[in-house]
Amino acid sequence: MLEKEKNIDTVVVATPDHTHAVATMMAIKMGKHAYCEKPLTRTVFEARAIAKAARKATLPISTRALVLMYMLQ
Repeated sequence: MLEKEKNIDTVVVATPDHTHAVATMMAIKMGKHAYCEKPLTRTVFEARAIAKAARKATLPISTRALVLMYMLQ
């Protein structure tokens, strides 16, 4: 779907937990900003891979927990 819709800027990942990492990584690789419901990933390996891809693409990724921590500072 993201390949066809060129006017989408941000992706909200609110799928079952086991698909969060896959959907978030797909969004990042397509150059989209990603907001993911927690848990972001199931493993440390997945989390590191997403963080690395986001840094490489210079895109922000966030979860509800990160947004709340930022708001409370």
